[in-house]
Amino acid sequence: MQKKHLILQWHITEKCDRRCAHCYMYDNRTHTYTARQGGEMDIELCFKAISQFADLCKKLTFQTGINFQPKFIISGGDPLLHPGVFSIIKEIGRCQYAMEMLGNADRLTNNIAAKLSDFGVKRFQISLDGTEKTHDKIRGAGSFKTSIKGIHTLLYAGIKTAVMSSVFKDNINDLCDLIKIAAKEGVDSFAFSRVASFGNARELNSLISPREYRDLLEMVYELQSSLAKNGCKTCFPRKDHLWTLFLHEKGEYKIYPHYKKGRTVDGCHMGQSFMVLLSDGTVMACRRFYSPIGKFPEQNLADIFLKSKECAKYRSIKRLEKCSGCELLYYCRGCPAVADGLHNNWQKADPQCWKDVG
Repeated sequence: MQKKHLILQWHITEKCDRRCAHCYMYDNRTHTYTARQGGEMDIELCFKAISQFADLCKKLTFQTGINFQPKFIISGGDPLLHPGVFSIIKEIGRCQYAMEMLGNADRLTNNIAAKLSDFGVKRFQISLDGTEKTHDKIRGAGSFKTSIKGIHTLLYAGIKTAVMSSVFKDNINDLCDLIKIAAKEGVDSFAFSRVASFGNARELNSLISPREYRDLLEMVYELQSSLAKNGCKTCFPRKDHLWTLFLHEKGEYKIYPHYKKGRTVDGCHMGQSFMVLLSDGTVMACRRFYSPIGKFPEQNLADIFLKSKECAKYRSIKRLEKCSGCELLYYCRGCPAVADGLHNNWQKADPQCWKDVG
């Protein structure tokens, strides 16, 4: 039976020491820091969420014939600020479910990193959004050095270390230098995606022209290829779905010859193999734009994902106005969150897509 992860991006707290310039958390429709329990989910509800998500995977496996396995991506805010974080990850680890963490480096000590490793955290993602001056302008003075130190701490503990960069108009010129820094520091993987105008990011200049963005991908492609040829061990996942269009044009991304029409192969998987749980129980299709599909614990996670009309809406990719007429519909689709940030409508065209679709 084919195996596949069903991913829960789980924001267990909204507490955070930073207020980054592009953070999606600070939107008044989803930000619950001042709401019940200080913006944190009660530990007993956390255990219930773990159980319900595993049950969802079993039901999805039965329905599809694909062996769906739970994968938890623990985030926040800063997940290390949740007083019960180690109880949560210990329970996930006890069940032997796949688990990663997204967080700040501020509280990463050798002892904490060792504990994360012992409890089953396989990968920890830290953000770098430019070289030191640019990054500190976005995330706060001193945060670049703190992040580099955190990378070393994680590597010492044997945790795979991912660096993620959020790209917008004002930091795109730092991207290639940042890739070199990540490679030099020996991180396991480096990826980037574009900022969606949601939360704090509404105040940023995020509009990059399609031509400008394709040129950026070309430069990054050449640099990463050169690094790989010279023995660089860092992996460069192509997180942004417009990489598919770029590589298809280069002849490096092939449409499956025995493709079963109507089945999504690649691209954004919101509503298909991915969902988001916020600290107040709000369930969303995607964290990077306002996309509520249900409420936990009032609703069961399986019912939300499998039965709700709201989730089905985001699963229906033929709603995408430009992409629906493209040969790459089931492979690319750009980023609905970026489209929503510009148009206030996730079904509109990705503003950086350069493909002319007749």
